[in-house]
Parts: sequence; structure tokens; C-alpha cells
Amino acid sequence: MTTSAMPTEVLSAEAVAVSISVTSNGTPPVGIPSHIYRKTSTTAEELATDTDGEGKATLSETTCSADVQYRVEALALIRYPRGRIKWESCRATGPIVFLLSSSGVSSRTSIFLDGKIPNGWVVPQGYEPLFLDLRKSVDDEQWGTVAKLSSQLAAQYRSGGRKEEASTFAEIALAGTAGYAASRLPDESHIPDVLVQPDAGLNGQVLLSPEAKKAVANLQTSCGLATDGVVGWKTMGCLPGGDGYTLPNIATVPFERLTRPNS
Repeated sequence: MTTSAMPTEVLSAEAVAVSISVTSNGTPPVGIPSHIYRKTSTTAEELATDTDGEGKATLSETTCSADVQYRVEALALIRYPRGRIKWESCRATGPIVFLLSSSGVSSRTSIFLDGKIPNGWVVPQGYEPLFLDLRKSVDDEQWGTVAKLSSQLAAQYRSGGRKEEASTFAEIALAGTAGYAASRLPDESHIPDVLVQPDAGLNGQVLLSPEAKKAVANLQTSCGLATDGVVGWKTMGCLPGGDGYTLPNIATVPFERLTRPNS
């Protein structure tokens, strides 16, 4: 008697519900809103659906097998870099869980990106519209605009002796740039868990991690720039939305006329 091998595919005349969950690898873990992409050996990668606000989604498949594969991209690129997350095969028993790593930005940066002003900040008159423009550019993934505007805000706050605010805007500039650069790496490249690192020895400034610098250098090479891993104005111009973007003249806003928002 011969025994036949078990079939590798699960076929069904009815739809199979596939549960997907995207969460952080921190403590405690949090759900991360994300894009979900799907492909098979005969179909190209395409966006299948988006998760809800808790990072969860359900897909319907008529054939659930190892040939049907998924990957995810976090919507919050600055907080969760869009690395080359490996593909996971379809399965109908239990959720498919994707664990994403944080870029390393501070809680202040997260608070600011959520539309709030961190406690203790000072806001010069006329800066609020710039904050709105910056958050909108982040939402629209115009990373060149994000880098240029946040870099200028960081410089302005630094010139006024406000290290906390300056550090936050430096994080936004670097994390957005490094996150985009990492997303352009080949599939087999390693994506660092942390892209930005605060350096207390540099008066609260922020640095790129060594791996992030390599990703930025790779982006610079593709743009025909000097591959030094430093995020300068030419590199910012190479990012989406960076070419032709004109910086607002925030230097004309009197920085001495500070107002403290309600916390």
C-alpha cells in the first residue's frame, strides 16, 4: 500500500477568513495601523487592504496556501520604519502577526505628531500654522518637505536655547529621511530596529544610527550625490516632495514673543 503526501493547499468552495494583526515589539505592544500587501507566484504584489486603528484586518481567500503571501507597511513611517518586512504565508488557524520595531523617536515626537503640544514647550507666534503644515506633510509622506521644514524649525529652536523642541524636530527630520531611505533598500537588506539615537553629549541633538547612515548613503548614491550618510539640503531635495519645495521664512517671526500653550 502506498501513502500519498498530504496536500500543500487548503481548497475550499467557501471563503476562508484570514486574520492579520500588526503590532509593535515593545512593552506593552500596541496595534499599528498599516497597509497589507498580497502576492502569489502568478500575481504581482498589490495592496490588499488597510488595517483598522488597532492594526487588525481580515482578508477573504478562496485558496489559503503557502503560495498566498502577505507583508505589511506601517502608516506611521516616522515611528515604525517601512522596512522590508518578510512575507508571511496564508493560514486560517490563528492570526498572522507582524511585529514592527520602533524607529527610536521620543515620546515627545509621538505627542507632537498626534496633534498635541508637549508639556513645557513654548510656541512663538505664527508657528502653529507651520506645525499644521509639518503634520500634513508627514501624513502625505512628503518626506522632503518634512525634512526641510522640521530641520529649519529645529535650527530656530536651537538658536533660542530650546533644546527639547529642537531635538524633537531633529528627530522628525532624521527619522522621516532614514525611514524612507530604508524603504528603498533591496529586499534582502537588514533594516535596523533603531534609526535615530539621542546623544546627550551633543546638547540634546539627535544622530542617525550607523545602519541608518548606510541606508541614507545608499539613497544618496541613487540620486547621484556624495555618499556621506549626512542628511543635508541636497539629500532632502532627493526625497519625495523635496525638489522645488520653498521653505517658509520663519526667521522673520519674532522668537522672543513666546506664548506658552495650555497643557
